[in-house]
Amino acid sequence: MKQDAVVIVPSLAVAYRVVPQLDVGLRLSAARATLKSTTALWATVIPNYEEDVKKDGVLSVDATDGFVPGATTRPTTSCS
Repeated sequence: MKQDAVVIVPSLAVAYRVVPQLDVGLRLSAARATLKSTTALWATVIPNYEEDVKKDGVLSVDATDGFVPGATTRPTTSCS
């Protein structure tokens, strides 16, 4: 029904070619995320085929996380 989200992900990445057939890289991220969402869903065990709104449930989420760490490593081999 409604959703607002802001996710900021500043990252720092480096890579180094060890040998012509092998590159090694590393990425570090520290994100900030804010999410507000409201959605309707079937709230009964009995199927709501007629889509009667009196049988629906409303789920609202308001979540914020000030530090979402992340890291990625990816050794790759080159066939060239």
